[in-house]
Amino acid sequence: RDFCLSRGLGDVYKRQGGYVGGAIYNKDFSVSHFISNNPADLALLRQSKYSQSQTCGIYKEVKRLLMAGEKVLICGTPCQMAALRRFLNKDYENLIIVDFICKSITSPKFYAKYLDYWERKVGSQLVSFKFKDKELGWRSLVKRFDFKNGKTMYSRAQDNDLYSMAYHGNIVSRPSCYFCQFKGFPRMSDITIADFWGVENIHPEIDDDKGVSVCLLYTS
Repeated sequence: RDFCLSRGLGDVYKRQGGYVGGAIYNKDFSVSHFISNNPADLALLRQSKYSQSQTCGIYKEVKRLLMAGEKVLICGTPCQMAALRRFLNKDYENLIIVDFICKSITSPKFYAKYLDYWERKVGSQLVSFKFKDKELGWRSLVKRFDFKNGKTMYSRAQDNDLYSMAYHGNIVSRPSCYFCQFKGFPRMSDITIADFWGVENIHPEIDDDKGVSVCLLYTS
């Protein structure tokens, strides 16, 4: 779902020489978890990715780095980060776990078919994709598609975008998401990040329709 690594958290950890992990797009725009200490890779971890992330091997790699004394910050869904805690089976002073407020994880098969639909519609290969492009504003929930033939297309939730209708209509989520055991408190993470929906009712002075984040801290 919304695999969005906080820019500030990631940048600080990179400057301290730590590893940062999260979800990235693969060449076919499928989503998988990735960890790196290369500052150039941080950009790959940003942006929302509303599809299930493949985590094969990531927990073992995190443990290997921690046992080697490396600093690690990793972000994922609440259930993924709870799984990491269970896998590690102990606390590490050199580890920060970040999760986010999650509605649900969408079927990767549906996600792949959605992108295929747009490629067939435009008649060109997709070269760049954003789930939440802010060019037309934060609240518009705009998906942006850039194609090999030079065309750029936008699809907004309020214009009956197919993915938005299925996602917000709760018809393409994992069965376990309907009975999520990790959405409440206490959290298994150190930090929870999210979009600050409703900020206009609390801090209208900072609401510029470019996006406001919320950051919840649980541990020292």
